[in-house]
Amino acid sequence: MIGDSQLCVGCFRTLGEIARWSSMSPDQRRKTNDQCHLRRSRLPKAEGDQ
Repeated sequence: MIGDSQLCVGCFRTLGEIARWSSMSPDQRRKTNDQCHLRRSRLPKAEGDQ
């Protein structure tokens, strides 16, 4: 988890999204993935990342 954000450091999903993943429709999964990409892009880059 990333700090207090409750986001997975690998996939950027919340604990709730991870728990619901197996019951999500393909469309819900796509929307969740879109949100994950947005979350990742908003985080500051670590030193050395490009």
